[in-house]
Amino acid sequence: MLKVRDKVFLGSNSLLRQLVLILVLALSLPVSSIVNPQTLPAANAGDCGWAMVNSDGVSGAVLVGDCAGSFLAEWDRLGLTEGVFVNHGCKLPCRFVIQTVASETGNVAGYSSSFDNSNVTYDSQNNSFTVTQPEQPSQTGSAQPSTPSRVVMVIKDGVATDSSGRSFNTGTGISTTTTLSQEQYSALVAETNRLDNATVQKNLALIKSRTLALETPGLERCVKWFGYLENGEECSIASSADSASLTSNSLSSSIKSDTATSVIAVDTSTSVLASSSTTILESAPLSIVVKQGSENADPKLEVSVVNISADAEEVVQLSAKVESTKSFSVDVEKYINKLVAISAETNLSKFKLPASRLSAEAAVSLTPMVCTVDGLLVQKKSKGICSIAYTITPPSGNTYTVEKTFTFKR
Repeated sequence: MLKVRDKVFLGSNSLLRQLVLILVLALSLPVSSIVNPQTLPAANAGDCGWAMVNSDGVSGAVLVGDCAGSFLAEWDRLGLTEGVFVNHGCKLPCRFVIQTVASETGNVAGYSSSFDNSNVTYDSQNNSFTVTQPEQPSQTGSAQPSTPSRVVMVIKDGVATDSSGRSFNTGTGISTTTTLSQEQYSALVAETNRLDNATVQKNLALIKSRTLALETPGLERCVKWFGYLENGEECSIASSADSASLTSNSLSSSIKSDTATSVIAVDTSTSVLASSSTTILESAPLSIVVKQGSENADPKLEVSVVNISADAEEVVQLSAKVESTKSFSVDVEKYINKLVAISAETNLSKFKLPASRLSAEAAVSLTPMVCTVDGLLVQKKSKGICSIAYTITPPSGNTYTVEKTFTFKR
């Protein structure tokens, strides 16, 4: 009896490198005990890779058995089937479905990971398996953003077609004729390319948000992105000025699209999952959904506005980093300094706050019993300390707010 050997699949598409290829050479499959994938015997040319599929359409294990499924009938007769499912962590009800077929030399390939973290799903209507590259989260402090999951391969009738349009025998890896039509895998390639481009745009926004966050520690910086029929917003915040590490909000936010992480239209809501009672080899046409339209077709990035409320010195420092146009930050600095320069004590009953021709200003009273603010005119209501919040907004749309107190002496 030979043990199953787990190998990393190194096909031409680098995105498949993390998929597990279960490669076995065998003679027959005994039916007298519960099967463990680490002690599977070898297969022959008449065997198939049987994917274990749970009630959610997730495939988390592949076993080797005769393509006729006689071993399933024997397991049912011996009362072992449910135990096999439970042993592999398959949420009941479960069933076996042929995923791959053996090559002439007896090799059987199976694509799965585990039921806890599977990247393989089954569409019973099309009798096809969809393999996705799982989402790769970014690491704190890494310059590389997270990568959302996406479809990298479809398996139908024992033939796999990857996102480049290449088709190969699942037993040998040798290129062969696809079971998808030219139109189907062209659509798969086109849609995958669109999503790839959108993902690149998303990642550019994420990288930019991180760069901006490192320039303004403690301040969340967000960048909106548009392009390839998708859009989103990526945000990052740096913990301190002398630290390269980042803690981020929504760093792994997904593309806002109903087809962003799946090219294949899958509907398993009406599937009846059993063991060997299902007809395995019937197949319906594969449905590939291609998103249409031109909305957000032109890629662009847009830095989101920030609203800063701090003391005058910090506001001036941050505006110099946040504003990409120097004249805007100069204007903020000029009028914040003018605000600071206003005497903290006054015998006047009213006075005006600084007004810029370039930026917009607004002010509110924080002590309405002592003073009121009408536009930029501060008016005394009673003797005491008047507190106001002064906000300046340059053409960029960012806002800078500083509090200031005045004492009405009489």
